[in-house]
Amino acid sequence: MAPANLKSSMRPYLAVLFTALTLSLSQTAQAVDFWMVLGNTGGKSTLRGGEFVYPTSDGKTTLWVGISFLDFMNNEGNEIDLTGFKTGGPFTQSELALLANEVVKVGHECYNVSATRDADIKQWLTTTRVEEANFYTTALRPTAQKSFGPLELSLTKTVNGNSHAVAVHFYREGQQGVAPWTKTCTASG
Repeated sequence: MAPANLKSSMRPYLAVLFTALTLSLSQTAQAVDFWMVLGNTGGKSTLRGGEFVYPTSDGKTTLWVGISFLDFMNNEGNEIDLTGFKTGGPFTQSELALLANEVVKVGHECYNVSATRDADIKQWLTTTRVEEANFYTTALRPTAQKSFGPLELSLTKTVNGNSHAVAVHFYREGQQGVAPWTKTCTASG
């Protein structure tokens, strides 16, 4: 049994050790599988080339969203595109809101974006005006870009006849799994 004066002299060190351990655990990477981020995606389809398409709905409106897992893997998770697809005219506010919800979800889980940025991301995505470019245009397409803390988003819109697409490109510098980027995604395939 340790003498009483040794126990009391160890208390400050134990407090420091406990604090250091707690901080290191809070900075530990939290990787979640991308499939879990997307949640219940009934009707999902995996296409050749690593493309994944799934429906998202608020109960009244449904929007098809595509993700390129090959790009995600090739860029080591630092970049990914989410694209909403529809036919029958330009996107409605409800459809843009559905896409914005998906962008926020991916931002939280894969890019460690704070929930305090949700409203700003949703407003930016649903109100930013970007000219729709023809799908076959080879020139640079009109793009809107904005940073939300460490996450950079780019917005483009394309049209091909009666088909429309809104693409959101995610980019974050740094190394996944290393503080401050502790919430990340993996792709199990």
